[in-house]
Amino acid sequence: MLMLNYMMFCSECARHPPCNFICLVLTVIGMSILVAAITCRIRTNLIFYAFIATAAVVFVCVLLACSSILIIELQTILGGRTVEIGESDYAIAAFMLYTSIIDLFLKIVQMLNLFDD
Repeated sequence: MLMLNYMMFCSECARHPPCNFICLVLTVIGMSILVAAITCRIRTNLIFYAFIATAAVVFVCVLLACSSILIIELQTILGGRTVEIGESDYAIAAFMLYTSIIDLFLKIVQMLNLFDD
């Protein structure tokens, strides 16, 4: 995952097709393996609860991103603030959003697993 972060943020590779699509595919595959490795050890109903909680948080974040409350990744992608992503950096924006949502899901799963024990 560190290598993918470097490829997306520090190299010019993520700004030029088709390399940016390859980076996104590798990110999705890597994050899918990580999520599968973590969730295969946890009860199914906890994963379902974590999915619902993640979906609710993402929905609220999308609503709040259009207001004056700072939701960094979404406002960076949407633009109109002090920091925004350019039009040519759509792969980086997708990477940021995808990894943030997966990270949120994994943290919720881990919290539910701690409270379940």
